[in-house]
Amino acid sequence: LKYYLIVNPGADTSLIKLKYDGADSIAFIASTAEMAIVSHWGDTLIQGVPEVYQMDSSGNRVAISAWTAHYYSPASHQVKFHLGAYDTNIPLIIQIDRRPLSPPNGACAPANFGWNTFVGAGANVKNAATAVAVDNSGNSYFVGSTTNAAGYPNFPITSNAIQTQYLGQARVCYFAKFNTIMTNTNFPFNISWCTYYGGSPLSISVPSSIFVNNNNPQDAFICGYTTTTTNGFYLTGGGNYNQGYQGGKDGFILRLNLSTPNGARTWASSIGGTGDDVAYSVVQNLDASTGPLHLNDFYVVGYTSSVGGIATGDFYLKTTNNVGEYFQTVNNAISNGGSNAFIMRFKGLDNSLIWSTLFGGQTNDRFYGITLIPDVGNTGVDDLAIVGQTAGENYSGNGPVPYTLATQANLFGKCVLTYPDATSYIENPSWAQSVGPHVLLAAFNTNDQLRWSTTYESPLGTGPWEKTSQNCIASTNMYINQSLYPWNGFSILGYTGSNNLPLVGSGYTQSYGGGNSDYFIVKFMSTSGTHFSRVWATYFGGSGEEGYLSNDLVNPQGGGGGGTGGIAYDVRGNLFIGGSTTSGPLVTTPLTTNSYTSCGQFYNCTYGGTGTTPDAFFAKFHANTNALNWSTYLGGNNCVITGLATSYSSAGFRLFFDGSNYTDRKSVV
Repeated sequence: LKYYLIVNPGADTSLIKLKYDGADSIAFIASTAEMAIVSHWGDTLIQGVPEVYQMDSSGNRVAISAWTAHYYSPASHQVKFHLGAYDTNIPLIIQIDRRPLSPPNGACAPANFGWNTFVGAGANVKNAATAVAVDNSGNSYFVGSTTNAAGYPNFPITSNAIQTQYLGQARVCYFAKFNTIMTNTNFPFNISWCTYYGGSPLSISVPSSIFVNNNNPQDAFICGYTTTTTNGFYLTGGGNYNQGYQGGKDGFILRLNLSTPNGARTWASSIGGTGDDVAYSVVQNLDASTGPLHLNDFYVVGYTSSVGGIATGDFYLKTTNNVGEYFQTVNNAISNGGSNAFIMRFKGLDNSLIWSTLFGGQTNDRFYGITLIPDVGNTGVDDLAIVGQTAGENYSGNGPVPYTLATQANLFGKCVLTYPDATSYIENPSWAQSVGPHVLLAAFNTNDQLRWSTTYESPLGTGPWEKTSQNCIASTNMYINQSLYPWNGFSILGYTGSNNLPLVGSGYTQSYGGGNSDYFIVKFMSTSGTHFSRVWATYFGGSGEEGYLSNDLVNPQGGGGGGTGGIAYDVRGNLFIGGSTTSGPLVTTPLTTNSYTSCGQFYNCTYGGTGTTPDAFFAKFHANTNALNWSTYLGGNNCVITGLATSYSSAGFRLFFDGSNYTDRKSVV
C-alpha cells in the first residue's frame, strides 16, 4: 500500500492519525524504523520508513535532510508521526510505501505499483492515450485523443488550460501533466494541468508522440495528425517554417513551454501537402559532447502521400547540400496510391527547417519511431535510429537496388551501409515470396547522412508479416547526462505472425508461442558508428494474440496496422516492454534462475482478459544478461498499453505507462 498525506500550508500535523481497523496488532521495528501490521489471518504488511519532503510553488520537490519521520502509536490500532521543523508556508508531504519484497534466486527486486487512473469516460465517447514522457524531476506527461466534451468529472480539463473548450464534433487532442506527487486539491489525482487541443466540426486530431527535454526553459515537442481546417490549430511565428492546413490529413508539430504553469504553446505548424500526411515521432538532440552545431536540433518522422517539392509544391523538401547528404525528392509511391516515409530536421533555436527528405519505394513505406543514439563511440556525430514498415515491394523487378548517390533520388537506400562492415545486420529477402508488410530499419547521422538501412523479417520472406508502431524503439538517449550504462545501440519491439524469426544471443529466448501473433524484441549495437549488428532477438508471447488490435479506440492512428506496445530503457540499461495479450499465461515456458514471474511478488499474476479480449502486461529484462527479471499483467479486461517511459530522479526509479480500456472507453495512465 502507498499513501501520500498532504499537509497544506499552516495545517496542524498533530491532527494526522491513521487507524487500522481489523488488524490484530501493529508493531514498530526498531532496527529499520518500519511498521509491521499483522492481519487476523496472520499475514504481515511491512510499511517502510515515512519519507517526508515539501513542494515549492513550481511543483519541484524540496528535500528535508535535518530530521527523519518516525511512527508512534497513541492508542490501540492507531498510528501518528514524530516530525521535525519545516517550512509551513509550502505543502509538506508524508509518503508511506510498502517495503519492496525480496525476489527469489537473487533476481532484481520488483517495483511497487504506485498509482494509476482513468482519464475520460462516458457513453458513446472514445478516449485513447497514445504516448507518455517523463522529465528529470519525475513529472509525467501524457498525450491522447478524446471525443469527450462533457468536461470534469468525465474529462479533467483544468482551469489554467491553454484550451478549455471542446471545439470538435469528432476527435480532439488532449495533453496532461501529472506532478510527482498529489498536490493539486482541485482534482482527485495529481494533475498539474490538462488541456484540449484542436478541433473543428467533424475534424479529427490525434497526437502520436511526445518528447520532453530538461533545458531551461523546458520544452515538450508533440506531433501527430489533424484534419482541422482552421488555422487556430497552428501558430505563426517562432521560425521560418510555418504552415496552415494543406489538405487531407496533415501532420503537425507543436512546441510547449513547460516552464510556464500551463505548458504554454510557443510554436505550431502543419507538416505535409494536399495528400495524407502523418507525423508519428519526434526526438531532440541533447548530446552536448559533439559540439554546438546540432545541439537541440529536433527531428520528426512519419509518412506522406503528397508530392515532394523543393521550396515549392506539396511536401516541403529542403537540402543542406552537405557532402554525402541523403536527399530523395520523388515520392515513388503516389502512382500506386501509396506513401513514402519522411524525416525532417528543425533548428531548436528558432524552429526553422534545416533538412527534410523522402525515403521510400513504390508502394508503402512509413517511419513510425525515432530515437537518438549518443556519440558513445567518439565519432564526432550522433546517430538517429528509426523503425517503420515497408510493404515489401520489388523495386527493380529483380530485387533490391544497391545504394548509390546516383539512384538515391528515386529509390530508397535498401540494404545500405555507408561504412560496409561484415558484422552489420542486413536482410536479403526473396521478394517474390514476401507477403509483407515488414519492419523497416534505418539510421541517419546528425550530418544528414544515411548510415544503414534494412528490413527485419523472416528468412527469405517466408513468414506472413512483421509490424511495429510509434512507441516501439528505444535507446538510453534520455539519460545522456545521467546514464549509468552508456552504450550506442537501440532496441525495437514488434509483433508478427511469422513463426520462424531467428533467436539470437543469450538470456531470455523464447520461440513462437502460437496464435495469430507474438511480440518480438531485437537489440542492435553500433560500434564507432560504423556498423549495426544484431546482438539479441527473442519472441515474447503465448498461445493467444499479442500486439495486433485493429481497434481505433486503442490506436486511432492505425500505427503498424492498429498495433499496441511500448519499449523503454531505465538509467541502468534495463529494458522494459508493455503491450496487450489474449494469452493466459503469457509466458508459457518455465522461467530459470535469476528470473521469476510476478505471482505473489509484483502486481498481478491473474489474466484479466477473456481469451478473445486482451489484458495489458509489463516485462523487464536485465541490462547485461537479457534475462527476464519479471513480468506481470495489469489485470483488467480489454486493457492495452501503448506507451512506456522511465524516470530517474530524487523520487527514485519509476516506470510510467499509458494505454486504454476500450470496454469503458477510457484512457489509462
